Amino acid sequence: MAVRIEEIHVQDVGPIKRFGMRPGIFNLIFGHNEKGKTLLVEFIIRSLFRNAKLWTLRDMKGSGKVRARGLESKAVDFSPSSTQKLEDYWEAGSGLPPDFSRLLVVKGAEVELSASAGGIDKTILKHFLSSQGLLDQIDNDKNISKTVKNCSLEKNVIVYQKRDGEIKRREEKKDILNKLDDLFERIDGEYSRGNRKTLADKKEAVLQQISQLDRAKRHLAFTIDEEKKKLERELKNYDEEKIQEIITDIGIYRRTVRDLDANDKKLKDAQQRSTHYEWLKKASETYEKLLEFKPTKRLPLFGILAVVCVVLTALSVVFDVPVGIFAALAGILIFGVLFFLELYKEISRRGKHDERKSIEAEFEKRMREKLTDTPKIRMFLDRMQEDYNSIKTFSKERERLVKEKEDMENVIHDVFRDLTGEKVAEAEWNEKLSALKEVIQNLKSRLEEKKTHLIKLNVDPSDYEPEPQEAPYSQKQYDALQDEMKILDDQIKEEDQRLEHLKRDIYQETRDKQDGDWESVIHNLREKREETLKEYKHLTAEIVGKIITHETVEALRKGEDEKIVEGLQSAQVLTHLRCFTGRYEKLDLAGDRLIVSDPYDDFPLAGMSTGAQEQVLLALRIGFAQKLTKQSEPLFLILDDAFQYSDWERRGWLMDAMVGLAKSGWQILYFSMDDHIGKLFEQKGKVFGGDFVMKELD
Repeated sequence: MAVRIEEIHVQDVGPIKRFGMRPGIFNLIFGHNEKGKTLLVEFIIRSLFRNAKLWTLRDMKGSGKVRARGLESKAVDFSPSSTQKLEDYWEAGSGLPPDFSRLLVVKGAEVELSASAGGIDKTILKHFLSSQGLLDQIDNDKNISKTVKNCSLEKNVIVYQKRDGEIKRREEKKDILNKLDDLFERIDGEYSRGNRKTLADKKEAVLQQISQLDRAKRHLAFTIDEEKKKLERELKNYDEEKIQEIITDIGIYRRTVRDLDANDKKLKDAQQRSTHYEWLKKASETYEKLLEFKPTKRLPLFGILAVVCVVLTALSVVFDVPVGIFAALAGILIFGVLFFLELYKEISRRGKHDERKSIEAEFEKRMREKLTDTPKIRMFLDRMQEDYNSIKTFSKERERLVKEKEDMENVIHDVFRDLTGEKVAEAEWNEKLSALKEVIQNLKSRLEEKKTHLIKLNVDPSDYEPEPQEAPYSQKQYDALQDEMKILDDQIKEEDQRLEHLKRDIYQETRDKQDGDWESVIHNLREKREETLKEYKHLTAEIVGKIITHETVEALRKGEDEKIVEGLQSAQVLTHLRCFTGRYEKLDLAGDRLIVSDPYDDFPLAGMSTGAQEQVLLALRIGFAQKLTKQSEPLFLILDDAFQYSDWERRGWLMDAMVGLAKSGWQILYFSMDDHIGKLFEQKGKVFGGDFVMKELD
């Protein structure tokens, strides 16, 4: 599928505030100086190519995207910040050269691929068509000296001509190895097979027995440690902090119970002392008001007057005095009403008087004293006031203490349940605590015994032996073997005095201080030999590796020129060569020179006209792009004033080449600020109809 740029959208890129277009097959983006043309090209380069940094691009802000079709089943959006670039979608993958973008982009009239004569040289051909550049790098990176390059391998033996450099260092190590091997032969004859060897064998046997006992000791330590851990786990089941906590909580609980009892006693006393407070308070208020009401002993004046009026009424009727009748009747009415009002007041006074007497009687009954006046009742009221007020305080305190008691009781029950797994009655608290303390103390004692035993064994935990041993550990046997070991060491020491001469010869090679025992001397000599052998093997491997690498590179290098020629003669390159030149049909390599051929003659590219060179270079550029991406379908070209410095005649045939390329399916995006090139594009683009898109930067 042909790869096309389907849409371009940018915003706030330099002077370009907003730009968008849907390119056709043949496109011209036109803009005079300072309109942002070059910045737009650089935005597209940054969006599409992974190694856009190889270009000399200016700092740029803004945003946008470039949409391409033909890479997947659907269009793919690219932007300067997108992680996926064009190189990630082609079959070649990471095998694409870092500057692959230079094939599809011609920026600032850089039609050539190289600064050499003809715009191309063998280095460029190596870069795009073969692995010879990589082989040169391998040959240089391995830092293979001329001495090694002149060596060879014959039946796995290094054959060299000169003994210098790496070869010299290798042979020196070989000589040292021979000396060290001679010393080991002397050790075998003078040390290993003599009396020293017999004593050493006995010592080894004793060491094995000590080792067996040591393993038994380490297993015993392991067993005791496991028992210790088991006791520690059991001890953890009895949380001493919780036990201490529950002891404290029980103390708080019992103190709360005592406080509650004391508070209840105070509350009861206060209630008893203020039993009549409410009655006294109410009686005091009423009694003070009742003192105002006292019964009178006056004659009922208005009643007498009313009787007189009745008599006068009777006389007026007898003597027929109408005025007297009416006057007497009026007097009866007035004095009768006044009499009844006065009678009502007197009855009320007597009721209040009786009520006061009732209060005095009740007071005497309750207080066991007679009530004579208001101050006395107030005296009793004031005396009860403090007790009455304290009842509320004692009641609130009782509520608090009851809740605290219940809470503490629940907490204690919960802790006992955690410790014993059951609910413990209050009466059994002390008994349970004593039992728990006894269990804990027993566990601690046993744990301390295990710790003491471990200290006596003096075995580091990292040396514990989990596996059981054949024989148990015996401290007595262990001490006897240690004594035997001491005797053997003394005998070996006597033998060592006779071997000092051999030791001095060894010191000359190992450069050690002359005060080590035989074990350390032989150990150091063995380390010296191993180190020397390691260096000898390393040098040998390095030399062999370099020889093989050089021979392999040389063998591969012979076939790389064939790869370059194969690339030059590939269908992708030759098809475009014929298309652009209309004459030349073959490319070849003669030494470092590129040869272009028509049916009649061969021509060095460097000696051809500039126009012909640019045609060939354009064909190489497009052919290389298709070959590297393994893309048989057309791609696209981005040209940033690629023809700017060409004369008008060359512009014409270059434009014809672009038209031919577009007709073959290649998408052309040309960016220009040149009016003449703009007119040429308008003329040539007519053949593409709607597929010619011209966009002017405003």
